[in-house]
Amino acid sequence: MTKRKKDNSVGPWAKEKLEALGQYLNFYTTVLKNQGHWLRGTSFVDAFAGPGLSKIREKDRKEAPPGLFPDADSEEAEVEYLKGSPRVALEIANPFTSYTFIDSDKKRIAELEALKQEYGNTRNIVVTKGDANRRPQDLARERNRLEASSRRGLP
Repeated sequence: MTKRKKDNSVGPWAKEKLEALGQYLNFYTTVLKNQGHWLRGTSFVDAFAGPGLSKIREKDRKEAPPGLFPDADSEEAEVEYLKGSPRVALEIANPFTSYTFIDSDKKRIAELEALKQEYGNTRNIVVTKGDANRRPQDLARERNRLEASSRRGLP
């Protein structure tokens, strides 16, 4: 576990990772979209959801010697933001039937709730606070219990 401060920033490698995630999710839902004869829906669960947007941390760079008139705008121009995995998943061409975003940080939960409001009724989104190691299991048990109540069969 890292002791780095949670500042909603990610390393430069995250850009490639999130692009790959978007491609994979789009491929996955495209393949499954016409499987209604056996598939009742698709769910996306992100147990480490994080914020909807993240600032990309710069690689360590050598400090340039200060000039006579430092350019305050140059640092702002270098800031780049990246859509996080929740936004990547929500923006694919063939959306999932439901989305569950889990995080343990109050600030990130608030950001995810704002993202949920942004999408309104166009997506079925659940935002929940909890431990990434326990909360998905709790949600799976709850879903199985609810689905079992609607099933019929012989003992």
